[in-house]
Amino acid sequence: MPIRSDISAAAAAPVRAGGTAWTSAAGLPVWAWAGLAAIVAARVAILALTHLDLYPDEAQYWGWAQTPAFGYYSKPPLIAWMIGATTGLFGDAEWAVRLSAPLCHGAAAAALMLLGRDLYGPRAGVLAGAIWLTMMGVGLSSFIISTDAPLLALWSFMLLSLFRLVSRPSAGWAAALGAAVGLGFMAKYAMVYAVIAVALAMVLDGRVRAALWSRYGALALGVAAALFAPNLIWNAANGMETVAHTADNADWIGPLFNPGELLEFWVTQLGVFGPVVFPLLVVAMVRAALGRAGRDAALLALFAAIPLAVVSAQAFVAHSYANWAGAAYPSGAVLVAGLLAGPEPLSIRAPGRWPRRALIALAILGNLAFTLPGTAALVSPRVIEAAGMENAFKQVRGWEETADRVAAAAAEGGFDTAVFDDRFAYHAADYYRRGQAPAVAMYQRYAEPYGHAEACCALPSGTAGPVLLVSAFADYDPWFAKDFAQITPLGEIVVELGGGVQRRLRLFSAEGYEKAERPPGDGPYVDY
Repeated sequence: MPIRSDISAAAAAPVRAGGTAWTSAAGLPVWAWAGLAAIVAARVAILALTHLDLYPDEAQYWGWAQTPAFGYYSKPPLIAWMIGATTGLFGDAEWAVRLSAPLCHGAAAAALMLLGRDLYGPRAGVLAGAIWLTMMGVGLSSFIISTDAPLLALWSFMLLSLFRLVSRPSAGWAAALGAAVGLGFMAKYAMVYAVIAVALAMVLDGRVRAALWSRYGALALGVAAALFAPNLIWNAANGMETVAHTADNADWIGPLFNPGELLEFWVTQLGVFGPVVFPLLVVAMVRAALGRAGRDAALLALFAAIPLAVVSAQAFVAHSYANWAGAAYPSGAVLVAGLLAGPEPLSIRAPGRWPRRALIALAILGNLAFTLPGTAALVSPRVIEAAGMENAFKQVRGWEETADRVAAAAAEGGFDTAVFDDRFAYHAADYYRRGQAPAVAMYQRYAEPYGHAEACCALPSGTAGPVLLVSAFADYDPWFAKDFAQITPLGEIVVELGGGVQRRLRLFSAEGYEKAERPPGDGPYVDY
């Protein structure tokens, strides 16, 4: 069968997925949609039925949601809006804070199933959704709330809208494309990779150029700009705070050129995308680059290549995190699905049907081999302890107990305010002691505030006290002595995290706070 070079042919192709009685109006088997819904529902149920302390960044996002705005210190506002919506409906429990994460990944899977069906037929559509839902990166991300979940959902809808706009131009798909891009920027600035990919696609692909160099492209641009403009205005009014922080994350201040970091980044992608699926993606991208897989595959490969290339360069020059290239994998899932289940010559040539089916099974099982143990460890303290992984998971354990222990110490000493030098402990106390004593504040060690907590909630200079000073950093002691007129040690809090791992916080009674002058520019690089 010759490769279909645009999605209109595939979208119009007859569906053979068990008969019309078992096929939805979208041209995919009903059981595939039922499976997607069941996986999302199971993940929501796991969130609701298990207890996993909020990671301090999650607690920070919850704090943002209490004061709705068009921007925040380190991230655009969409994550705070989503948390505000889910906690407004269901309360402030951990599962409600995280609820939008599995819903976003389910929405991403739905978009990728539709795109896979459009491009390569219903089998590839189902496989694209299966690859997405079984990725370890998606599995773990479904149980924490981060900016990746809304970004990847919107990225997936951006891809679907773009391909449909290319094949059947309309104002509706143009507006959908603009909305996905604009809201994507409100989720995470990594949406800029999509803009780069679209710009290159307009140069390299006449279909994309014809679709976007038109009134439809103007409409998409206008919708995207209108949705993103409030955050730009907020940044302009706040010293470009979020933009500056995003640039700081590049951390080009240490030793440059680190091949070890680059190798580590690529190895971690075997876990993020899958130990079998990631090598298959590389194969598919190479075939697409050589012109052996059709124009649609080349366009999908471009959207995967831009994030991988940019983050690889960042890893080589400084450092990177495994999830930074997550935007590569929505198009990657569809591309691999086309490789395994699409028509020739895109798909792998294999004699007979069973070798290809075996490879598909191996790809999904490879994903599950990473995803299921990681998920079990994330939501079950017993699995963490049995595997001896307490140190790896220490930042998502014991925060409620930590906040309660600090509150008990404050009550015992008669302190109205607890002041933290560690933003993690601050955000945990802010969330877990919400509406209860003591009040919480941040100690500002450096000349300028670093992080949202210091920017919004630093202890005011001139505070007479006494306050309960809660310290995680012994090297701050000389500055405590300069800033406070009197400091009296009160002992420490030790929270057992299992396997011999502990969280230790020193306690002081501190009075007479007057922030001493710091050297200009005094401050660290902090990845908040």
